[in-house]
Amino acid sequence: MQKRILGILLSCLLLLSLMPTAALAVEGELPDLSQETWAAHEGHEGWTDLSALSGTELTLEGGSYYLDADRALKSVTIEGDVTLCLNGKTLSWEGAALNNDLITVESGATLHLCDCAVERGAIAGQNYGGALIAVSGKLEMYQVDLRCGKRLYAEGLTSAAGSTCVVQDCSISQTDYDKYSSDGVKNRGEMTLIDTQVSGFGVCVTNYKGELTMSGCSVTAPQFCALVNSKGMNKYDLSPASAELTGCVLEKGSLGNYVAVYNGGDIQNGSAVQLTAYAGSLTLTDCTFGGLESSNETNSNELDPKTVVVSISGGSSSGNIINQGQMTISGCVISGRVRNIDSYFDGNSPYPAEDFRLAMEDCTVSVTDDTAVEVNGGAAQLTGCLLSAVCTEQNFAYTVSVSDASATLTDCTVSMDASQVTQLDYEYEIQALAAGYPFSGVNVYTDGAVELSGGSIEAKGPFACGLKTSLLEGAEMSVTGTEITAPVGVSARGAAEGSYPYLYMNGEYSEEYSVPFEAGDTALVLDEVEIEAEKYGVECGGGVTIRGSSIHGGEAGLYREGVVGLVVSEHTDTQYGDIVTLSLESDFINMGGQVSLSDSTLSGGRFAAYQAGVRCVDYVD
Repeated sequence: MQKRILGILLSCLLLLSLMPTAALAVEGELPDLSQETWAAHEGHEGWTDLSALSGTELTLEGGSYYLDADRALKSVTIEGDVTLCLNGKTLSWEGAALNNDLITVESGATLHLCDCAVERGAIAGQNYGGALIAVSGKLEMYQVDLRCGKRLYAEGLTSAAGSTCVVQDCSISQTDYDKYSSDGVKNRGEMTLIDTQVSGFGVCVTNYKGELTMSGCSVTAPQFCALVNSKGMNKYDLSPASAELTGCVLEKGSLGNYVAVYNGGDIQNGSAVQLTAYAGSLTLTDCTFGGLESSNETNSNELDPKTVVVSISGGSSSGNIINQGQMTISGCVISGRVRNIDSYFDGNSPYPAEDFRLAMEDCTVSVTDDTAVEVNGGAAQLTGCLLSAVCTEQNFAYTVSVSDASATLTDCTVSMDASQVTQLDYEYEIQALAAGYPFSGVNVYTDGAVELSGGSIEAKGPFACGLKTSLLEGAEMSVTGTEITAPVGVSARGAAEGSYPYLYMNGEYSEEYSVPFEAGDTALVLDEVEIEAEKYGVECGGGVTIRGSSIHGGEAGLYREGVVGLVVSEHTDTQYGDIVTLSLESDFINMGGQVSLSDSTLSGGRFAAYQAGVRCVDYVD
């Protein structure tokens, strides 16, 4: 019995010794090809010299091969378990037919590809629509350089559905680029890229209906973008697509494109790159990238936004981040705008706006002459974020802008520095009279729910305020425990939708053809807020409720004045005579609503509170 047990143990040990190192890796860990015997070999005794084989179209059914000299071939087909070492030499592509590949790894076959030389050789060449390596079976590639030419639709490495690729310490590059798309890596199977450089191409890496893992990779100098992650081109025939990247560098393109990474959506750049695709699941951990766009819409169709998912943790972005799905960002440093939008189809979309969600935690976002975080539809939740904007020229810009959306800001630090803008030209000045301060830390125009709690808002500049709100009917907004320091702390504006014409016929007011403005009862709620302002603590044309707060303004703690933009038009009608129309436009209405004050302290240099009238701004010279 003891001999039998010992025999079983010895058999198990023998089986383990025959298993490849990668198979013994702990689940979830990346493989290490450098430990494989085929990659760490010394010399080529007993190997076959591929450069000495006759013919230009080779089929390899098994065995170990190496290059003793540079060799040009039309094709190499792998049909068994094959090891190929470049040995510092170059395998080049010559005379291939249209759309043909140089190396083809058939389904069920395995290619172990390496280069043991200190001075690497390469697999190089170009073909219209072909790849240097096309994999339907299994590829393990270690310390190999792939160099593509500039031919149209050139590809470095492609993998089919059901294939498996592991690429470590390799380089895939295109030295020149023509006007149409080319791909460094195109994955439809399972692919792992480790410590690999991909450079050039129209799109460096495309994950198309595949599972992609990248670690420590550098994706640089694309003409269009570094990475595209896509479920497919037909919304009714989608396969899972997921990409997980850790510690990677991804650059944006050189053709005027503003992001490095696309997670689906219509991707077009004139005649250079056009891709219609639907997004998948994308995870970036500790990556450095030049912006990202994730979209649920393409080709006049859209997917459920809950299936268009992006997770960003750590790292940094030097470009804009756009979300039209569901996105989570934590601990990321962003130099560019973060934008959340809902469906392009507005009321015709089958998906509710709240399913288009953005969540940010402990992030830093900074911009110049732009809006740092824009919630233009959908819903957003920001926690513990540091958000800043610097404006150097006249504009309407905000550090955080919430438009037709819902949002929650918790313990965020928001700053707007517009101190360099010391004057506005006539056009901007007139707009600002009715539309409000052109710069603010937080700007809200919505009929949704918005909550600010804790944290602080700071604004600088003669045309800046801390918080500007325009609340439409049905909106709910509260600010609790927030500290605000600004020239004007809060501008609580009245808001309306539509146009309100007052019509006069031959000098007589026409009640029949007029639509009078009626103020709603929507009110901004300030609860336990501390405001220190150079001019007005709270300036309100709309409704505001103040509870348990301390508010001080250099001129007044509370200043109430209505402002409306008035558009005057005149014409003569043969039936009704002279007609004059005075229209209040919804974009320029700042009046209505009630003011409620309890358990609060108001103070000002001139007045604690001041009530003014309604001021009209005529938009006709």
